[in-house]
Amino acid sequence: AGGLTHRYYFNDNTVLKTTLASTYSKFDAKQFVRDFDGNSTIYGDLYNRTGNWIASTSLSKKYSSRFTNKTGFTFQHMTYKMNLEKAPYEGEPLESMSQGEGNTNLISGYTTSSYDINDKVTFNFGLNGQYLTLNDKWTLEPRLSVKWKATQKASWALAYGLHSRMEKIDVYFVKTPALGNNNKVNKNLDFTKAHHVMLSYNYKISDDMNLRIEPYFQYLCDVPVIADSSYCVLNRDEFYVEDALVNKGRGQNIGIDVTFEKYLSKGYYYMATTTLFNSRYRGGDGKWYNTKFNRNYVLNLLGGKEWLTGKNKNRIWSVNLRCVLQGGDRYSPIDEAATMADPDKIVQYNEYKAYSKQFDPIFMFHYTVSYRINLKGKSHEFAIKAMSTGKEYYGHSYNYKTGKIDADRQDGGISNISYKFEF
Repeated sequence: AGGLTHRYYFNDNTVLKTTLASTYSKFDAKQFVRDFDGNSTIYGDLYNRTGNWIASTSLSKKYSSRFTNKTGFTFQHMTYKMNLEKAPYEGEPLESMSQGEGNTNLISGYTTSSYDINDKVTFNFGLNGQYLTLNDKWTLEPRLSVKWKATQKASWALAYGLHSRMEKIDVYFVKTPALGNNNKVNKNLDFTKAHHVMLSYNYKISDDMNLRIEPYFQYLCDVPVIADSSYCVLNRDEFYVEDALVNKGRGQNIGIDVTFEKYLSKGYYYMATTTLFNSRYRGGDGKWYNTKFNRNYVLNLLGGKEWLTGKNKNRIWSVNLRCVLQGGDRYSPIDEAATMADPDKIVQYNEYKAYSKQFDPIFMFHYTVSYRINLKGKSHEFAIKAMSTGKEYYGHSYNYKTGKIDADRQDGGISNISYKFEF
């Protein structure tokens, strides 16, 4: 990845910003199996390349003390090539599972303005547009909000926006073996669209304490799904998609965020956030289901403390802690009869009750201990960091020893010692 940004100031009120950026990803993988004699046979082969080239520019201008505007556009060129082959059984030749290759452009433009009606009321409004050259799909997205400063400590805000997105590029270029590997069955997919409405209340308790309450509602339409199925890209976790999709799905998210924060002062800070939500979608079969990510709640507690030491108070010890409690992973009920009938005992799920099951809540804990030395024009920082991810769900598998189907859940964690030098 790399990028370059340039700013040109016409005057104190007008600035032109231009950015050029590029990302490239290469991924190759081969899978082998060994027999009892130790002989190795290839079982799978994956080749994947993706590239993005982005050029964007924007002009920001302050027309008066009350009115400002920002207008810009972005041009993004995307390339993709992937081939996945796998042997149907051990020792047999590789067969094509999925292929995709192509390139396209996404062109977007926007204008957004802010106008202070008076000292207490600010109105924001704008329009965003996108155009995908691959299939000539386009969208216009109005966005607006109003903020009212009710008192010196309290303010209210109400916002609405229509947001659209294209799918990951592999979806558009996939070729299905069932259709002769020559048809890009998803080339004409439209943008997924989402209507956002949010109300916000902010209360400044003191100079270093703040309370924010934000209820929200999100309605999604034109979501890609598989016809007559519970499958929906909102739950996607597969490496590739090879099925034909249609923009007939729906989605709905409703919730409330509550944040209480004490900013860093007197050497310490803390924050508590609570999110209560419900996330559902309508599949290609017309039925409503929980989304895979419908955990229903997330609770975050974090805080930290600093100690200044040394003759010139230029040495800093700090400790930061974070605790997370969230609802368990969602999964679909197992179809035991279909699983036992499968020759390879690949676990089959009851997709007519997609994501109706839920595991126990997950608890995660993070901490960082660091020591920083600030010198003239440079600094050194030593740190110890650790993170636990709790028991994450990775599907189910058949246990040949017990003859039962077990959930694959793994405890995860990352620990490291780091040194950073800044100058």
